[in-house]
Amino acid sequence: MRILVGCLAAVVIVPLAGLLLLFLWPIWEGNGRLDEFHARVTAYPLPPKAQLRDSDTAISRAPTNGNYCEWLVRLTLQTDLSPAAVQHYYGKAAIVGVNDAAQVAARPGASGSVVVELSDLAENPMDIRCT
Repeated sequence: MRILVGCLAAVVIVPLAGLLLLFLWPIWEGNGRLDEFHARVTAYPLPPKAQLRDSDTAISRAPTNGNYCEWLVRLTLQTDLSPAAVQHYYGKAAIVGVNDAAQVAARPGASGSVVVELSDLAENPMDIRCT
């Protein structure tokens, strides 16, 4: 009886574990690529007289094309600089995104802050977040 239960468990658990790894591996890989992108962004010096209030990351399906992920790093800065000046500062930096140079956008945030978003698009057809 023990052998039967052991064999049945192996027949059920091993394929389920393999299927789980098939879906989780691309997610883990994507999270690692996003962490590297975030590290490159935060390693770049802040603009003059700016303080980092918050940073956030996200991976989502690209709005324009299937099988592409949009990789996003968002910084909230407390600064007297205008959003245009902050966007120009990070635009000059040519920070590498996941594949190419990151696209930079800045907008006013709450309480006089500036929200900077650096993004990149990259194909990742196996990541279920991007299909």
